[in-house]
This record gives sequence, C-alpha cells and structure tokens, in this order.
Amino acid sequence: MAIVKLFANLRKVAGIRKIDISGASLTAVVSELVKQNPALSGYLLENGQLRPYVIVTINGHPTLDMQAALSEQDQIAIFPPIAGGAYDAPGHKLRFSILEKSATRCYAFVTVKGINCHFAR
Repeated sequence: MAIVKLFANLRKVAGIRKIDISGASLTAVVSELVKQNPALSGYLLENGQLRPYVIVTINGHPTLDMQAALSEQDQIAIFPPIAGGAYDAPGHKLRFSILEKSATRCYAFVTVKGINCHFAR
C-alpha cells in the first residue's frame, strides 16, 4: 500500500496525518482517499478532477500525472494551497503556492511556463 501524507488543513479535515491506501495509479489512490474520507472531496476534487493548485508529490517529486503508476513503497504527499496566485500575460505564465511556512522553513511550488519547481528553505 502506498503511504498518503496530508498537510495543512487537509490533516484537520480528515483527522489524520497519513494513511496507507492501495491503488495502481494516483487517480485510484486519490479516489479511495476521498471514499474513506468524504470530507476531503470538496478540498481535493472539482468536477471529478484534482482542484487547481492542489499539489501532489510522489516520493518528493511534484506531479500533474494523475495516471502515474504507483508501487506499494511509494509515498504520496498532498498539499492544499495555503497562499498563492497567478500572473498571466502574453508569453508569460506564473503560478505559485506557498505550501508550508513557519519560523524555520518555507516550502513553495511554482509553475513558470508549464515548468514545475518545488522550493524548500
């Protein structure tokens, strides 16, 4: 079973920090997660798809591929946007989400012209 870790308000909504879930793909795991924790549905899904700005990583690598194949050893982290925004101008696209911020660390996810970057400090 893959380990799914929830962050920020997702932990509060589900009442858990992590859970083991079986599934051959990221879609299957997220579907099972929502089935076991229905309160997460509105936070994670919109029209059956992952909501914009929800960040998912597999083994620490951000992914947008919901069909990504998973193994039992994979760790999936799901981050809601805590703060974020977007700038769209001809030839430029910038989207960012601050995933976690405290006195000692800050994690951010930035998309620039379709390239995803994850920053930690």
